[in-house]
Amino acid sequence: MQAIGAGVPFRAITEVVGYAELSAIRRQRTQWQGQASVAFATHKTAEGLAYRSHGHIHMAETNETARAQIVRDYIHDLESRSGGTRAAMAHRRVDVCALNQDIRACLQEKGELAKGVENGELTFATRDGARAFAPGDRIVFLENNRDLGVKNGVLGTVHQVSADQSGSGSQMIVKLDGRDSSFVTVDMDAYQAIDHGYATTIHKNQGATVDRAFVLASGTMDRHLTYVAMTRHRDSVGLYASRQEFGDRNAGVLVAHGVAPYQHKAGNRASYFVTLETAQGQRKTVWGVDLERAMKQAQPAIGQTISLVEDGSTPVLLASGRTIERHSWTVLDAEDMVYRQLESRLSRSGAKETTLDYSQAFAERRGIAQMFGIDSEIVLRPAS
Repeated sequence: MQAIGAGVPFRAITEVVGYAELSAIRRQRTQWQGQASVAFATHKTAEGLAYRSHGHIHMAETNETARAQIVRDYIHDLESRSGGTRAAMAHRRVDVCALNQDIRACLQEKGELAKGVENGELTFATRDGARAFAPGDRIVFLENNRDLGVKNGVLGTVHQVSADQSGSGSQMIVKLDGRDSSFVTVDMDAYQAIDHGYATTIHKNQGATVDRAFVLASGTMDRHLTYVAMTRHRDSVGLYASRQEFGDRNAGVLVAHGVAPYQHKAGNRASYFVTLETAQGQRKTVWGVDLERAMKQAQPAIGQTISLVEDGSTPVLLASGRTIERHSWTVLDAEDMVYRQLESRLSRSGAKETTLDYSQAFAERRGIAQMFGIDSEIVLRPAS
């Protein structure tokens, strides 16, 4: 997702004849959002996430709840601004699939999209399995096709669906997005690279511009994906994340803290301890002299959920002449820790990374993908 870098010949030319640079942001209509876009573009992701102070970052407890919030806000925007444009997006294809299913289900429940063959909804074979389509459905084309005049990533709205009758074949008439709003007739037996397009991958949204965007954050994202996702909009963008995805697994409810013999064993030297109870009900005790300072500074209450962050260590010379490493600590409210993790993940360069860099998330994603019956690898090819 990195911008295409200038090669050595181009750099040599610019050194001789100079160059002009386009730096003004014209897509975002609000000044502070334009400034955030500049921050994302220059790899200052933490500054770009100023969206939090404006109430545009939404934190849910679980990934499922975060997706539900996107569906709710997407549907609300569709109903209140029917003439506007919008896009939901995620990095992982399994999340995109779930968002599409949930948005369709919500529209059908409201009676705004046909459900069932008797009402005009038909099921077709696609390259990713069987998909049901009805007039009004948002779809995305996944492969270039000269005969249809479509490219990978092009979006459209279903105008009509028809089953194979009298040898005419199964067809779908689609109104393409764009200024000309042309119609294409898709032979579903010949072209099957098609899917629902309420939500698409971030990669598919490169170059897109919409009025409002709804982004599901995941731990597999990096600063380049974040830049694309957070700069597709004119009016507003919402970033939706979950504590399940970005929370500190070592966070816990504060049970006790204070000075005691190390490991609570009589005769040991005095040290400071903090005992937390994790979400799994396990209690763990952390020891460290600097914890006393950190706890006094943060002043958490018993029963509050906190995270203990080790900030490194410094060498300390003891009276005995021996040198030890003393750890320094920061005590954070669990919510602040979630945002810290979010900021850290979304700020990664992504360079030289493989699935091994997030093997746990990849493994979890594979398991979920099997439940959906789809291939869940991350799409790394850019839209044509």
